[in-house]
Amino acid sequence: MERFPISIETDSEVYRFEVVDYVHHSKSHCKFEAYMNGQMVASFEPDAQDHLYVCKNPGKLDNDLLHLLADEIESYDWHEEE
Repeated sequence: MERFPISIETDSEVYRFEVVDYVHHSKSHCKFEAYMNGQMVASFEPDAQDHLYVCKNPGKLDNDLLHLLADEIESYDWHEEE
């Protein structure tokens, strides 16, 4: 498990996330979880082309913010472990 920070700035606010990468994840658990203030707000799973899609959105984040967050996570150097 690895952790890294991500900040996303919109016109109205700066969102700060801590992202957890479950390097050796199983299909019963999403690969990435995003936290704000210690609470999980979203989780993501890669598809066959390693593009992230939303597994869960317990923080009820706006779709635009979710897409920006997924794009930022995708920009990190990660890949599925075989």
